Amino acid sequence: KAAKDDRATLNKFKKVIEDRRKEVKKKCMEPYEQFEKEVKEITALIDKPIGMIDSQIKEYEEKQKAEKKSQIQAAYDESIGEFANDLPFERVFDTRYLNATFSLSKAMSEVIEKIEKFKTDIATIDSLDSKHKLNVRDVYVRTLDLSQAMAEDRRLRELEERLEADRKAKEEAERKREEAERQRAEAERIAAEQKAAAKAQPESEPEQMTQPVSEMGRAIASIEHQAFSQAVQAAPEEKQEAPAQVPEKQSE
Repeated sequence: KAAKDDRATLNKFKKVIEDRRKEVKKKCMEPYEQFEKEVKEITALIDKPIGMIDSQIKEYEEKQKAEKKSQIQAAYDESIGEFANDLPFERVFDTRYLNATFSLSKAMSEVIEKIEKFKTDIATIDSLDSKHKLNVRDVYVRTLDLSQAMAEDRRLRELEERLEADRKAKEEAERKREEAERQRAEAERIAAEQKAAAKAQPESEPEQMTQPVSEMGRAIASIEHQAFSQAVQAAPEEKQEAPAQVPEKQSE
């Protein structure tokens, strides 16, 4: 209880001191506050002409930038020629050119260099021996990167070669399929002819071997068939002569 009483007494004493401090500070600040008020009134009077001058400076600077940009565009118009649609002014202009530290001559020189590079790259593309020149040109106009445009030409060439190889492979596969179909049909036709010929032959005629498919084989088979037919026709005559010879051998 005694400690709590002591703490309460000290807090009251502290409050009295703080109140006095604030009172003294207020009295001390009264002359400063009056001084600060007067200073702000004066600076406000100064800010007004500063604002007017600042506005004039900005207006002048904007006018200078517009004039500088106009001169840069004049250099562009003089150099661009027939490529204005492919390379408009906005694509060669850089806002850095309007900085006071960037000289007009340097800005104009850079713009002309960009235009000349564009013309040289377009001439390089037009000289290509490639059916994809229009595609390559479109890529370059879009990117202004000649290496990327050339890469597009290589890509299109490789794609065309792959498509041509695929086309030839398909044609070859189709040719082989048609040839196999033709050979199968030819084999079926020959088999049908042989079957019909076998039915038409006399019973005494021995079975023939399957005729070869080649022209030479069929010719040989035809000769053998004729020889066999002649032998069959000559057989009855030999049988008639044989009995006449037997009695002669018996009489002897």
